[in-house]
Order: sequence, then structure tokens, then C-alpha cells
Amino acid sequence: MPAMMQKGYCLLGQRALFRLEGADRLRYLNGQVSNAVSKATDSSAIQACILTAKGKLCAVVWIWTAPDAILIESDPDLHDSLQARLERYIIADDVTLIDESDRFHLVHVIDPDFTEGIAVLRFGVPGRDLLVPVEERD
Repeated sequence: MPAMMQKGYCLLGQRALFRLEGADRLRYLNGQVSNAVSKATDSSAIQACILTAKGKLCAVVWIWTAPDAILIESDPDLHDSLQARLERYIIADDVTLIDESDRFHLVHVIDPDFTEGIAVLRFGVPGRDLLVPVEERD
């Protein structure tokens, strides 16, 4: 177990983070990922895979909702390829993809008494994710 997790949290730092807005966002994203996006809420994330048409893994993502948006988070090394993959299939959909990656750091808190943030399973450990604005962390 990483040392930070023994203290009750793990700083995941800046992540690839995208916001999907528009009337077709749910339908659009359901066609792109391996899990039912409707299972995600504003308090609980789902994990999903983004695959090619032949089933090759492009990215593992975590998805949750916000008012009038869906948030997609993944490994920062996948930022450019994930953004290109998501943009490629926005054709006639009422969907806007907004890159939020530089605005937030992600912290995973494993204290069972902590109730803020988004419920998510990471590292096989249930916890809650917090998006911390970069200017608050620095």
C-alpha cells in the first residue's frame, strides 16, 4: 500500500479530465464506452473502457455527472489520445468536449467517515475522489 494511502488519502495529481456538455451527451458517451453511463451520478463514479471497433483498449476512464455535464477522467498519459478519440466521433451530436485537465488535481480519500466528493473504487479500495482546483492546492 502506498505511504500516502496509509494516511487516508492518495494524491493522484493532475489527470486527463474532460467535461461533456450538450443535449446528446448521454447518448453520445454511451456509444463510446463499455459501461452504462446512466449508472454514473453526481455522487458516485463508474469505471468504463473506451475501445476501438475491434475491441482494442484505448483508455480506462472514470465517469460521473455534474449539473448539465458528464465528467470523464483518466490517466494523464492518455490525455491527447483520449481527447482525439472523443472528438473524432462527435459528428452531428449536440455535444461539446471541454478540456478541464489543467484546472484540477485529483485526491482519493479512503477514510470511511469522509462523505464529500465522488464515491469511487480505486486500487481495490472504496473511497471518495475530490477535484481540487489547482490554485487551491499550490
